[in-house]
Amino acid sequence: MTTNIPVDIRAFLETSVGDDLTNYQIEVHEGNKKGEGYLGDLLFVSLTNRKTNEELHLVIKQALASGTETSSNFVSSIFQNESSFYENLWPSLKKFQGNFPNAKQFLKVPKHYAIDTKKGAEKILLENLRYKGFRNHVKTDFFKKEQLEYVLKCYGQFHAISMALRQINPEHFQEIADRLVECSGVFSEMPFFQQAICLCCQDVISSFNETEEKIVEKFKVYAKKGPEIFNKIRKYNGINRVIIHGDCWSNNIMFKYNDNDDIEDIRFIDFQLTRVGTVVYDLSYCIYASCSGETIDNLDYYLKIYHQSLSESLKGYDLDPELIYSYENFKDEWKQYSKFGLIMGLLANSGKHRDLDSVPELTELIDNQVNGRNDGINPKINRHISEKFLDIGRSLVLHACKNGYV
Repeated sequence: MTTNIPVDIRAFLETSVGDDLTNYQIEVHEGNKKGEGYLGDLLFVSLTNRKTNEELHLVIKQALASGTETSSNFVSSIFQNESSFYENLWPSLKKFQGNFPNAKQFLKVPKHYAIDTKKGAEKILLENLRYKGFRNHVKTDFFKKEQLEYVLKCYGQFHAISMALRQINPEHFQEIADRLVECSGVFSEMPFFQQAICLCCQDVISSFNETEEKIVEKFKVYAKKGPEIFNKIRKYNGINRVIIHGDCWSNNIMFKYNDNDDIEDIRFIDFQLTRVGTVVYDLSYCIYASCSGETIDNLDYYLKIYHQSLSESLKGYDLDPELIYSYENFKDEWKQYSKFGLIMGLLANSGKHRDLDSVPELTELIDNQVNGRNDGINPKINRHISEKFLDIGRSLVLHACKNGYV
């Protein structure tokens, strides 16, 4: 713990709280470690007003350092997207659901205080949820049954807001949707991301034995054309568009537990990749990146829990869920679009079981490829293969092949 704050962050905090920081006792806590932030660095700060003893516990999310214009533009785009979510999209969704007294209010998003969009120095100031009893899920652990059920029910409530808005006021839905940046498209064009997809698929294929030739034959196209499949499947062309979280694996969900260790509440965090798409993008990514093979084998049970929550939420907006998004519609879209979650699940599980020191920051990867270096996308560097990854990777591929999802 320290009280030292960089000059630019000090100025940002003073502007945000509207006061000189000399009037506060300051504590700076340890931030995220290398390999954990991925799309941004986190600084945790506690401010105590010397006169009133009022406390503010804050998180400053700031842009990753970049060395080239390409990586700087990438960082700016994802911060612009999250800024748009907090300043425009989320207030619109909150206001909309507040107009329906029978709608269950979804408020599982952290409070934001201020945003700095200056290019190269982007920052977002958020409440520190740890001081409200929330804690991060251990990313190497799979969701337990009760955790996944709770998450899926909440996603049903979240998706229902924009699904209802699109139905009731399509012009406003389109207006807020147009402000979002399609960051998944930026990712899909990056060589290191494309290579990571192919390597993950190759590693999983290598774990199958000779008696599983049919599985290998069906999935091996992903080892060669995985990036093309991903780029095609991420583009949703259906009529059931909603605002999705976009980066909904277990690391971006915080839980609050009571004294009996039962789930009391959750918060969804990190909306940098939020966009318009099918609900299947969020759900397939969440389940395939965060759940065990046993859970995935019982997929229909969990999809019904989600759809029931979505349906009950839509009724709160005086809509008929069978006309808006029936379970049959949902399952049809799952069969078509869950390839997105399969690929993201493989990537997430590969990354979760690697030494953090071996995980380069995204800006490093981009800068290296711009400068013509292959550091960080070399197969020997990326192939930190663990048995845990291979086990869940095999389960994912077997599941997808068995159910006709690939």
